[in-house]
Amino acid sequence: MGNAVLLTDLGSRNTTLVNGKPANRCTLQAGDEIAVGNVRLLVAEVSNRDEARRAPATPGSTVSIRQSSGFYVRGQIADFLASGKSHTIHDLADLYSLARALWTAGKRDELIARTREWIADRFEPSTIWIANDIAGTVNTREIYRAPNSEHSQPPQSHCERAIRTGDGLLIRLDKVAPGADTPETLMVVPLVVGPETAGAVAVQSDRRRSSYDEADLELLIAVGCIAAPWVHAMATIETLREETNRLRQSRPESA
Repeated sequence: MGNAVLLTDLGSRNTTLVNGKPANRCTLQAGDEIAVGNVRLLVAEVSNRDEARRAPATPGSTVSIRQSSGFYVRGQIADFLASGKSHTIHDLADLYSLARALWTAGKRDELIARTREWIADRFEPSTIWIANDIAGTVNTREIYRAPNSEHSQPPQSHCERAIRTGDGLLIRLDKVAPGADTPETLMVVPLVVGPETAGAVAVQSDRRRSSYDEADLELLIAVGCIAAPWVHAMATIETLREETNRLRQSRPESA
């Protein structure tokens, strides 16, 4: 079949996954990711005429993934997760653990703290910010900084862009840590609740680790899809509780 590369599962005990989906027989393309048990393979090249799907980005460039297209259609979170690319099985297990942790939280601050802990453990960032959009005003604040990490200015404009467009952003920063081969990177994803974008989360890579890539951005988008409704719902519940208590205190006692 010319330059085509075929994959055939010969009855393996562990199902062969191609780009996160079971595959018995299929044609591979450059950029496809194969998983068999704990082994993962990346198809780097099919022929000299094929171009890699992911061209290396230069410092200062931005990769934008629109949440309303492809895997990121609002309301189709299950399809997005099932179509995940690299490390799909492990990432799904990690996302399940995050969902369980959020399920047992009783307060909005606790939900944010557990999400922050999960992101810090998974991505090993230098800094994490959360942005809230209240009546058109975006407030970005730091919620995590790794030990011995330098202070960085909040990525206000990137958070505003993610909230305004609903895009997930991967930005290659201009600064490169001493002895590092790749620049530091910043990921920003919107926090979408139904038809509204209530905020954003920004994660900056640590200078001691490699830069983030598009697979990391896809995973962080999934985290936002899972956490945002929980945080929004808990904030609504707490507001209703406060209003109920206020009404009870203002109402005269019955005789």
